[in-house]
Amino acid sequence: MARPVRAALREKIAAAEIGLTGADLAIAETGSLVLVSGSGRPRSTALLPPYHVAIFDREVLVESLEQTGVFFEAWHEGQAEPGRGAAVHVITGPSRTADIELTLTRGVHGPKEVHAIFVDAPIRG
Repeated sequence: MARPVRAALREKIAAAEIGLTGADLAIAETGSLVLVSGSGRPRSTALLPPYHVAIFDREVLVESLEQTGVFFEAWHEGQAEPGRGAAVHVITGPSRTADIELTLTRGVHGPKEVHAIFVDAPIRG
């Protein structure tokens, strides 16, 4: 994607109220979403808007973090969807930080809220 197009897309995503994505994996044990960014799949969609909503089906649901290893081995070899990507992001809710007085603030480095929607039916074409 050309740099001016990428910059324009980033501006639109940053101005959006909601970032809507799928998930390459969803980890039941931790409630984490795994997203692989790359061409046509910008990481900014999950990070810049104040609300991130990810929709996924049972095909990407794994029980534990350890079970993601099989996916990552296949991904590394280019055999798993979405193929090679630029980066892997594991998202487990909004970021949290506290100052010296222990005042907790959410969403400082990303969305203020993260929502995961599980669809109990195949959603891939």
